[in-house]
Amino acid sequence: MAKEATAALRNVPKAEAIKAAVTRVLNLYEDIASHKGTYMAECKTIKEDIKQVYKDAKAEGVDTQALKAKIEIIQLEAKITAVQDNLDGDQLSIFDIIQEAVPSNLSPQLKLAGGKDA
Repeated sequence: MAKEATAALRNVPKAEAIKAAVTRVLNLYEDIASHKGTYMAECKTIKEDIKQVYKDAKAEGVDTQALKAKIEIIQLEAKITAVQDNLDGDQLSIFDIIQEAVPSNLSPQLKLAGGKDA
């Protein structure tokens, strides 16, 4: 056991290398925190812009709830397309078979977590 401890001690890196690695990692975490703050500020600005668009649409007589529903549907359709685009040839063929086997009217029977029907 003493031999193992001695061998382990021979493989200990220099204190300067450890300190340099710790310093670099901590600096990178600080960079992440800084970028997160900037990102969140930018997101807040964009969300405020979106709210303004809805206010403008409402002022023009557009039902904002219906508008939000349409936007959500467009975003969901884009996600569906992205999922299908990630399938290779064989997977896409099998997916098509599954699509034909599962009736399209099955979806409304499912209740999504967090939805109004949940």
